[in-house]
Amino acid sequence: MNIKNIKPVIDAAIPLILKYCRKLKIAEYINDKINFDKERRLVLPGTAIEAIIANVLVDRHPLSRKD
Repeated sequence: MNIKNIKPVIDAAIPLILKYCRKLKIAEYINDKINFDKERRLVLPGTAIEAIIANVLVDRHPLSRKD
């Protein structure tokens, strides 16, 4: 997977939800509590959790699709 091909989509209240997630430092907290290999990750665990939180609170669309 080439990370350069990922295109962000701004949908509904997602920017507001992510703003609160960042204000609460959810990603930072999760990244500090979980041991993970930073060299092998495309996305940090905390960032992935923020995306899941925003997705669940808005519309529950799939976060990825298999081609």
